[in-house]
Amino acid sequence: MAVTLDEADLSGSNLTRDEASRLLAQPLPDAPDARYAALQRQYQAALLLEERARLIATARQLVDAGRGRPGGESWVTTYLNAEFTWGSSGKALEASEAFVTDTSLSLGQRAMAALRQTYFAAQGNDRAILARLLSRADDLAAQALRQGGAPASLPISRLHVRAEVERWQGNNKAAVATLRESIGLGRSAVQAARSHSTSPRDPGVLDAYGWLDGSMGMLTYALVRDGRPQEAIHVAESNLALWRAGQLSDGLGARWDYRLANSLNATQHHPRAGSCPAVRRHAATRRRQRRQPYRLACAPGDCARPDRVEALVRGRCLLQQLFGQHATRRPGSHPRLRLAASGPAGRQERAHGRSIGLGRALAALPQPPLWCQSPADPGGSWHARLGAAVAG
Repeated sequence: MAVTLDEADLSGSNLTRDEASRLLAQPLPDAPDARYAALQRQYQAALLLEERARLIATARQLVDAGRGRPGGESWVTTYLNAEFTWGSSGKALEASEAFVTDTSLSLGQRAMAALRQTYFAAQGNDRAILARLLSRADDLAAQALRQGGAPASLPISRLHVRAEVERWQGNNKAAVATLRESIGLGRSAVQAARSHSTSPRDPGVLDAYGWLDGSMGMLTYALVRDGRPQEAIHVAESNLALWRAGQLSDGLGARWDYRLANSLNATQHHPRAGSCPAVRRHAATRRRQRRQPYRLACAPGDCARPDRVEALVRGRCLLQQLFGQHATRRPGSHPRLRLAASGPAGRQERAHGRSIGLGRALAALPQPPLWCQSPADPGGSWHARLGAAVAG
């Protein structure tokens, strides 16, 4: 039987926004057990209110408060992902090292920290650092799996890292194959978790599904990079069908709208923003979701908030309205268009802001520069198109 995953279930909290605000204002108790419980509630409150700085700080406190407690070590991974996604990627990379070398942690958790560190490093451009971290993380993961008792998500995290390294090396086909393997492991993990619990709020079920969702999301980006956007569209639409059937929450549905938008962009279909189905559908989703918390994706690269779906689609629509099909047909033909039209995998939500900034800078010019003129309209309606696009 399908399990409906509600965003309140994902956070483990049914707090209202007013209750969350009051909870964050309360001082922490001194007693260790009470302090740990209060920190978990404050983490849920910060998640609901999307107070990112508070979320990161609370997750870091939970790392210390959770030591020696059942499941407490998992806050290490939660903190590292939150720091990388919403805080400082450099700080997340540095913080990982302390956890990797902390022998008071279990071998499985040290391996998880090493894998996260390698994933973070794969977003950079230092081959030597990446190779060193990858070797250590892979060794620790292998030891943890042989020893037993490792986190259930460790094999999936290991495959995520391998896929990111393959992406970094330009081996897109291998990355696709690796992510398909991780999806297989993820589905098995979800089935195993559900066999031990009938509650949709069970943390094991939610964690397993979070890793599966992250694998599928990473797969859509890998398929687009491999020149197979139609397959990525199929994956996204299959998950959106689950959302329409009530089997996924509005939050997950919005996340899949974003992934679908990224895949559609790769097919060079750029509808006007107002008529784009993904934008219209997302507007309705946002209205239903406003009072629900947003859960961090397990894969930090897949970090777009649901309200960035529209930004991704409208960013490309903006370029088309500004420059016509000439610009959006080959967005990589000029560095300034490339800056405005794209972002790193999983972070394309920046495109809209870049497009707006570029458009406003160009608005000061009496005529558009030659590199962004449409052959059909060399500049006659330049300011009118710009104004309509930015206002739209």
